Amino acid sequence: MGITTWRRSRTAAISVRNVMELAGSDEAAGEHLKQIFLWRHDRAVTSARAVAGFGGTLAIALTLGAFQTDIKVNAILVLGYVVSFAFLIAGWVLFYSIGALQQEYLSSLHLLDDLRKIRTFLRLYGERG
Repeated sequence: MGITTWRRSRTAAISVRNVMELAGSDEAAGEHLKQIFLWRHDRAVTSARAVAGFGGTLAIALTLGAFQTDIKVNAILVLGYVVSFAFLIAGWVLFYSIGALQQEYLSSLHLLDDLRKIRTFLRLYGERG
């Protein structure tokens, strides 16, 4: 599994076809869409917290360990701080990407509202397609 495959599976977007099916099938489509995006939002926030939390915890553990044992700065300690900083940056990037998820939700809501106006056509399209 490559990085792009992992990223696509993590941020799998709702397709226009899925929104069309929601608009044509159910009156509570907006609630279903909201629930889907709430799940995705919670998952993204939890992932970002976990990654950033690991980076912070690693930095604190390294700092406490260095003060308790009076060790000199060596390559392993520096590497640990670099890894810790990388995890903190990755958590920040994940938090920043949540904004794109919110934009996708708003776009899907607007599309759903527009598709509700042509619901009868969508039902006919669904029967033929």
